[in-house]
Amino acid sequence: MSPNSETQRYHLVAMRLHWIIALLLVGNLALGFMLGGIPQELRGQAYMMHKSLGLSVLMLTLVRLLWRILASAPPMESVKGWEKNLAVAVHALIYLLTLAIPFSGWLLVSASGKYPTIFFNLMEWPHLPFFMGFAEDARRTLAGNIAEAHEKLSFALVALLALHVAAALRHHWFLKDDTLLRMMPASLDGGLRRLRGEKPR
Repeated sequence: MSPNSETQRYHLVAMRLHWIIALLLVGNLALGFMLGGIPQELRGQAYMMHKSLGLSVLMLTLVRLLWRILASAPPMESVKGWEKNLAVAVHALIYLLTLAIPFSGWLLVSASGKYPTIFFNLMEWPHLPFFMGFAEDARRTLAGNIAEAHEKLSFALVALLALHVAAALRHHWFLKDDTLLRMMPASLDGGLRRLRGEKPR
C-alpha cells in the first residue's frame, strides 16, 4: 500500500465524520455515566446536553452511513483472513450501536413524556408518537425497560470501542502497517511515522 496514495485513504468527508462522531460519542458516553453524580441543580442542564449530543450522534451517523453507501471504503490490503472478517463485524456492530443507543434514548424520553427535549437550547425536539395511547403505569414500565436496555447497550459499545482502538494501535505501533493512516489526512503521515520510529516517506 502506498501511504501517499489518496485512493488508499478514506475520503476527507468520511474522516471528518468519523472523528466528529467519535468525539461526540466518547464525550456523551462519559457524561451519561456521570449523570447520577452531578449535583441536582445542574442535573437538568446535564440531561439536556446528553440528549442533544445523543441526537447529534444519531443524525451524523445516518449521514455517515449514507456517505458510506455513496463512497466505498479503501481496501484493507494489510489486513488478511480472520482479522478482516473481525474488523468488518466490529465496524458493523459499532454502526448498529451508534444508532441504537441514541434512538433508545429518544424512545426513553418519549415514553416517560415528562420533560421536553430542547435541542442545544435552540428548538424543541419532538417525542416519538409510539406511546400516546399508553396508560401512565404502562409508560412508566416501558421507560424503565428502555432505560435498562439503553445502559446495557452503552456498556457494550464501550467494550467494542476499546477493541476497535486497541486494534488500530496494534496495527500502527506493533505491525507498523498503514491501517490507522487510512483514517488520517496525508499531512499527518510524517508525524505519525516519526512517532513509531520511521522516516517519513
